[in-house]
Amino acid sequence: FSDTLRILTCDIPQNKRKRAEYFNRTSTSVETIEGFQCSPYPEVDQFVLSLVNRNDIKGGIRRWNYFFPEELLVYDICKYRWCDNIGRAHRSNNIMIVVDLKNEVWYQKCHDPVCKAENFKSDCFPLPAEVTLLFLLKEEEEFTADEADEISKIETKNPHKPPTRKLLPCASSDTDWDNGSDDASFLEATEDVELAEAAENSLLSYNSVVDEIPDELIIEATREVN
Repeated sequence: FSDTLRILTCDIPQNKRKRAEYFNRTSTSVETIEGFQCSPYPEVDQFVLSLVNRNDIKGGIRRWNYFFPEELLVYDICKYRWCDNIGRAHRSNNIMIVVDLKNEVWYQKCHDPVCKAENFKSDCFPLPAEVTLLFLLKEEEEFTADEADEISKIETKNPHKPPTRKLLPCASSDTDWDNGSDDASFLEATEDVELAEAAENSLLSYNSVVDEIPDELIIEATREVN
């Protein structure tokens, strides 16, 4: 190499490096969902709460993560720090309860640096039958079937009947129109009715006008004629 050769180097800025790490983490977020306090499995939530509410200590669920491929529910526990690894409660670090729905077991892990360095994982304990996936799916199917039966019973007791059409007393049925009436006679009858109504209205209006004329004017008009 010659003395004039220069080698250029480039370091990735810290903020861009963190941004790349963030996108690498979120690229797999489709395979996981997370939330606080209540997961999509309330029966499992209640079971986990029963594990961390004992010995006058009332623990809770701070956060949960669900991993779809492994069917794992990982619970971050708050206010309950008992760790099987050290046989006592941690002073400041919380624990995790991991529920393996695929294998129907649960176990405890820990946020403590020493426990994490040892890759501690407690023994696996079987899940109660009422929180296994098979039981939950069966219960949901039975609920759906019961709901369908109830709807069927309601429909049987109260069948839907189309409303019956009530004809006015003076109206003729469709059969009568088809059998004995034609358009010409119908139009003629309609015109006669309209003329009769018009004559009656005219007579009424005339009578009302006559009634409104004072007697003095009538007498005076009679005198002028005479």
